[in-house]
Amino acid sequence: MIEKSREIVFIHEELKLGYVETLKGLWHAFLCPISSQENFHKSQPKPNFHLSIAGKPHGFCSSMVTGYTNLPLEMEMEKVLHTDEKIQFIYRHHDLALIVNVEFQLIKGANVLRQVTTVTNQGNEPIVLNHLSSMCMNGIAMDGVRPWHDKNKIRVHYCRQTWQGEGQWRFNDLEELGLYPTSSHPNSGAIHFSSVGSFSTSRYLPMAVIEDVETSQTWYFQIETSGNWHFEIGHYGSWEDSKGALFIHADGANERHGGWFKELLPGESYSSVPVAVGCCTGDFTDGIKELTKYRRYHLKPEEPWQEYCPVIFNDYMNCLWGNPTRDTLIPLIGSAAKVGVECFCIDAGWFGGLTDSWGKGLGDWNPSKDRFGDDGLKGILQYIKDKGMIAGLWIEMEVCGEDANLGNKPDSWFLMRNGKRVGGGSRWFLNIENREVREYLHDTLDSLIALGVGYFKNDYNDCIGNGSDTNGSSAEGLLSNINAFYSFIDEVREKHPSLIIENCASGAMRQDYGILKHFHLQSTSDQEIYHKYPSI
Repeated sequence: MIEKSREIVFIHEELKLGYVETLKGLWHAFLCPISSQENFHKSQPKPNFHLSIAGKPHGFCSSMVTGYTNLPLEMEMEKVLHTDEKIQFIYRHHDLALIVNVEFQLIKGANVLRQVTTVTNQGNEPIVLNHLSSMCMNGIAMDGVRPWHDKNKIRVHYCRQTWQGEGQWRFNDLEELGLYPTSSHPNSGAIHFSSVGSFSTSRYLPMAVIEDVETSQTWYFQIETSGNWHFEIGHYGSWEDSKGALFIHADGANERHGGWFKELLPGESYSSVPVAVGCCTGDFTDGIKELTKYRRYHLKPEEPWQEYCPVIFNDYMNCLWGNPTRDTLIPLIGSAAKVGVECFCIDAGWFGGLTDSWGKGLGDWNPSKDRFGDDGLKGILQYIKDKGMIAGLWIEMEVCGEDANLGNKPDSWFLMRNGKRVGGGSRWFLNIENREVREYLHDTLDSLIALGVGYFKNDYNDCIGNGSDTNGSSAEGLLSNINAFYSFIDEVREKHPSLIIENCASGAMRQDYGILKHFHLQSTSDQEIYHKYPSI
């Protein structure tokens, strides 16, 4: 930590996190590489958290800049805690008896900070939160002669997603994306990227890279949630400074982007979804390198076999298309073993009869009685193992089909919205927060593992929209249910440490780093055209 006149700078690896002293404590001023000069375009210091509550005004230009809210400006900082592992800034709103704890985990070996913001209601009355930031950083791209809106200064790299067309990286300057000076008044505006629903990566990845091509400096961040998310890159103007620097804001709890709200009872706390953020000297590629270090060494599940990445053959696309039988599987298994495949996965259809539509029976997960001969599914799984491969099965843990016996369970077993089960028909969605549902899923997986399964491909083939409204806002219902699913997968991994679990969602419609932290592998696409996406 470096102290200057009215300025405190925290150093982590090769980045600097800067604050200035105000009458209300430390306000955030900049995030920049350690090589930055910090001497051209100053930002407006603000608290680097933002929240809003029902009954209070949101903030200036709130239709354009949702990431700046009024409430933090009324709060006073109580203390700063700084260790080798983290930095904490604790703020208090005396009239509302609100405590805000902004915590940065210092990621060793990478130019990355992982931020979580926690709000605690220490008052005697409930408070309804309707906005809570995960990350808000001021002082982006301060160096250089060119102003922030110069077309030759900033590139914003973002990743478009669509079914069978994932991973489409693009970049634009700020003007092309819609952020530019417009008025003789203080210019405030932002560009927005967001997603609503459980297909968290069906349109964009919840991340971006901001490259200052003038100064060869780069900022990057990722939102770690499988629920609603929103981020904005903007500029907040003032009469004193018409130039200034950019800010970046990210959240997963925002009434204006997804309808989120949360009643916070006296004594209760609520934490934001995590966001990893950092900066470095260099270009887009250098920024991705830093994020990759963070992901590999701090997010991926730790298992005894973690350095072993098996070659997996899945029998669905360009192959059996959900219609496996003993006669069709035996030659495939033999061929896969000959070419060195280490895991053979039987995809959809293993649980349905030969004349049944497998999509309507999701949830019961009883092996088919007429597909696999006298030895049944267990015999096929053993045949795979005898060929020296791990035996795998496709499954969709979180759903129930309309013909499944599981559908006879009470509504408390399912996500509900507007008094009806979410999904309807071919896929109702299970309430993973329900203890009985979790026990049912554990029993199901235990029985399949006992048959010889060592690998599950967990798919997720529909989006539930905004979530369940049983206990308040449907957006919070979505978030609480996905957090319950994360913890369920952790329970499965702890119970079966040698089990391999792949995350899939119609390919890569849910491949955020909220869920990837809990799975070993990720499906990257359902694309089947071989010259667009190589496959075996």
